Amino acid sequence: MSDRKVMKTGIRGAAVPEVAGHNDRGGWISVLLVILAVAYLGVAYSSLRQDSATVDEFGHIPAGHNILSTGDFGYAEFHPPLLNILSALPMAFLQLHPDTSRPAPFPDAGYSFWYNGYNFAQRFAGDYQKIVVAARVVTVVQVLLLGVLLFFWAHDFGGRRPALAGLLAAAVVWFSPGILAHSRLAALDAGIAFFMALAIWGFHRFLRCQNAGWLIVCGVLVGVAQLCKGTALYLYPILVVLAVAWRHFHEDCHFGRLTLKVAGIFLTSLVVINAGYLFQGTCTSLGEMDFLSPTLADLQRGLPAGIPVPLPRVYVESFDRQLHESATGYGASLFGVYYPEGVWYYYLALLGVKTPIPLMLLAVTAILIFTRVAPRMTFQTVLLLFPPVFIIILFSFFSGKQIGTRVLLPAAPLFWLWVSLVITNARHPRWRLGLFGILGLWMVAVDVRAYPDYLSYFNTFVRSPGQAARITTDSNLDWGQDLIRLREFMKQRGIAKVQLLYFGRVDPSIYGISYELPKGAPKPGYLVVSSTLFDRDYPLTDHGRIVRIVEVRLDRNPKARRVGFIGRTLQLYEISE
Repeated sequence: MSDRKVMKTGIRGAAVPEVAGHNDRGGWISVLLVILAVAYLGVAYSSLRQDSATVDEFGHIPAGHNILSTGDFGYAEFHPPLLNILSALPMAFLQLHPDTSRPAPFPDAGYSFWYNGYNFAQRFAGDYQKIVVAARVVTVVQVLLLGVLLFFWAHDFGGRRPALAGLLAAAVVWFSPGILAHSRLAALDAGIAFFMALAIWGFHRFLRCQNAGWLIVCGVLVGVAQLCKGTALYLYPILVVLAVAWRHFHEDCHFGRLTLKVAGIFLTSLVVINAGYLFQGTCTSLGEMDFLSPTLADLQRGLPAGIPVPLPRVYVESFDRQLHESATGYGASLFGVYYPEGVWYYYLALLGVKTPIPLMLLAVTAILIFTRVAPRMTFQTVLLLFPPVFIIILFSFFSGKQIGTRVLLPAAPLFWLWVSLVITNARHPRWRLGLFGILGLWMVAVDVRAYPDYLSYFNTFVRSPGQAARITTDSNLDWGQDLIRLREFMKQRGIAKVQLLYFGRVDPSIYGISYELPKGAPKPGYLVVSSTLFDRDYPLTDHGRIVRIVEVRLDRNPKARRVGFIGRTLQLYEISE
């Protein structure tokens, strides 16, 4: 099918005039897009400065810095290196004063993701928050580009109001608290959402043209996504399904040629992956690799040891580490129950309490419109809905690593683009337009209420931090982001020192907090405890030393009385004499 013909097909598969976007008032909508983009940048930057370093940022930023400093990709122990490198780039433009007077606390840590985080934090203690803020700006820009991508991608589908659809999709991505929470962090989740959406957009463009230029562009985009996070590997089965769907809906497409071209995309991405590692360790023999996961260890035993692996050794071994963690399980707390190996409805339940009510109503409206007006499946529907459904099913049923809704972020952009296209393509009575206006104002109220603590946002079904902590923890609520708020609380109350059990890797003293780690029963006075520590044992930092504690239990201690929260994650207790 020609590019011209495809451009005349809307989201419902119905033909639309070539000038369908003429009445879209695209000029005014472009101005609104710029205004929303500036607002997003202001909200994201002003709020990210108020959060201390989260658990994963503690390791990601040093990994990128070490790779840039040494050229050794071995520091990418658990994940591909690209997003870490991008986050560490701003360090070159900062005036930093590293402390070299003390030796590193873990001189034999090698490539350890966490121990190098401790070394980095000690070395740059005086500039630590400055580095974290600069690294976070890189992610903010990536999500800004994600919104712009959705705006222009909407035009590829045609329809009645493509510019309006793109504006709505961009607004949801920029201002949904669940996405905004991670768009302000120097971690991998928001970045991989952008690069996976970019790769699927490139594949859509390739399918429409199927020429050599877009084949190469798509292959490069898929390869770049693989350099961002291991979960990008799921792009390969997703693209295969999309190619089959394209052939199903376009009978004039030659399946054999399409198959060869998709193979060409995959081979191009393979070259990009190796180039991203500067071909370090490419074609290492299978027998030389160190595997921890049962899956790859069994594969290694079943194949000849001399087989060269056409991928960088570090890339393969980092993926193996992720498989190992997934196989061993990562417990999840949900509605007051701790599941050591997770539970299948974990992500669905969290979406129910973490998604703003107005966005839920918007999604339900789109589904009702679609089922009433256009029940038959189209390629556009498959393109935008299959990847989100695939990701949710995969993590719900086939992964024991349930670490929070952040792993579902790659599903969000495509889903909200589909919702936006369905809603803007339909004819609406005036009462429904008024309803959309109310939903928009409601979302503004949601963002104002959540500011600046988007990471611990819950919708109106959850009314207090205490109730939120009983529902779930970790990156859904408490990821170590409230140390700055604790410091300000201590200043306001004139508290010189607190007993502190903090869920995070960074030493609280870096943020100017005088603390002691309680040994045994807490002493009389104030005790501050991270909500996540009520779920699990965890290694804590005690002034440069690593101490492992067991699960915190204060509900049976008659001397401990909870008197409030600092931020939404640190529980403040008063211990009586």
